Amino acid sequence: MPAMIVENFFIRAFDKARRGDYQGAILDYTQALQVNPGDAKAFNNRGFAHFMIGDYPRAVSDYTSALQIDPRFGEAYYNRGIARFMGGDYEGSVTDYTQAIQLRPRDPKAHGNRGFAHLMLKNYPQAIEDYTAALGLHPEDAKAYYNRGVAYLGLEQYGAGLADLDQALQVNSEFAEAYNKRGSAYFELGQVQEALQNYSEALRLNPALAEAYYNRGVAYGELGQVQREIEDYSEAIRFHPEFGEAYYNRGIARFMVGDKQGALADYTKAIQLNPEDARGYSNRGFAYHSLSQLLAAVADYTVALQLDSNLAEVYSKRGNARFDLGDVPGAIEDYTEAIRINPDYAVAYYNRATARFDLGDVLGEIEDYNRTLRLDPNFADAYLNRGLARLRLGNKREALVDFRKAASLFEHRGDGVMHQQILDLMQTVTKK
Repeated sequence: MPAMIVENFFIRAFDKARRGDYQGAILDYTQALQVNPGDAKAFNNRGFAHFMIGDYPRAVSDYTSALQIDPRFGEAYYNRGIARFMGGDYEGSVTDYTQAIQLRPRDPKAHGNRGFAHLMLKNYPQAIEDYTAALGLHPEDAKAYYNRGVAYLGLEQYGAGLADLDQALQVNSEFAEAYNKRGSAYFELGQVQEALQNYSEALRLNPALAEAYYNRGVAYGELGQVQREIEDYSEAIRFHPEFGEAYYNRGIARFMVGDKQGALADYTKAIQLNPEDARGYSNRGFAYHSLSQLLAAVADYTVALQLDSNLAEVYSKRGNARFDLGDVPGAIEDYTEAIRINPDYAVAYYNRATARFDLGDVLGEIEDYNRTLRLDPNFADAYLNRGLARLRLGNKREALVDFRKAASLFEHRGDGVMHQQILDLMQTVTKK
């Protein structure tokens, strides 16, 4: 009698699961297990029902119970691998797929799934090995070619990656994601037009593919087509409203076209989506600074540096904001920290020199201009300012040498106004 009861519960549960009533199936499998707690298949099936409603921890627990009863239950290892993967336990997933492969070595899905877990762990060589095994068992698997191609791209082996993506598209010419990823490969190779063509083809096949809009936006930005760049980031956000990188990049593009308020809004959204990303605070700080909201700028730069204390450029930018607030010692402190992090940071030496001018430290100013020019011999403003500092010390001859060099550099860059102003300055100094 108990066996018949178990069978009835089992059949009823299976039928409910087939019709999508996973909660009902769970109840029936539970009743079957109360009668026969040693039924590995019932645990496996209940695990599948838990998996289908997104309850991955309970699914893993059920598959584990099935394997405790039957350690050679290959399907349960495979299923637990999937549940662990979906729960973010990629290492555990690899372990389970390995067990499944040992029991069923000719299962291409187990090889492919383990490859995907390796891909998520950025274990690219292992992923390639698994996808190669999967393709040996199932040569017409476009997804396996695609994922192996992605792994090759992760290793920066762009030729091999492109070959696999080409193969994926030969098997499935409607594979939008493969066009998108092939576009990324071309972009990394510097072939921006080919990248654009692939992104556009991906979007023709799947007009809702947010990542392709984002990637095409990056490519347009590379070509200086900022308005198109903004449009594509906006489309990426429309289809994926939580796409933090799209907000961040759109903020940069909006700032470039003068839409500083739009940039602020985008950086703020990017920060909300990823509050641990120092870049968002740094760029929003720069936007605040450009709008003369100096206290807000300093606050954002400070948060960025709390998140990453090795950002020399952010120290330099915070120094600029402090300088504009009149906190010259604080500015010098920030420029000095930027230089400590990056001793070859010419702009930080230049900025510290201008701050030292405000404190009347002419010798320190000249020393920093010297360092600036050793690092960047074409820094026209540094020659001009060093010339002015030397003039204050009464070194007219050395000052004129600096002015002459500055005038030449400004002329070379096409700045006729500055070129003429320096010539006028030189004439005045010579007459004295």
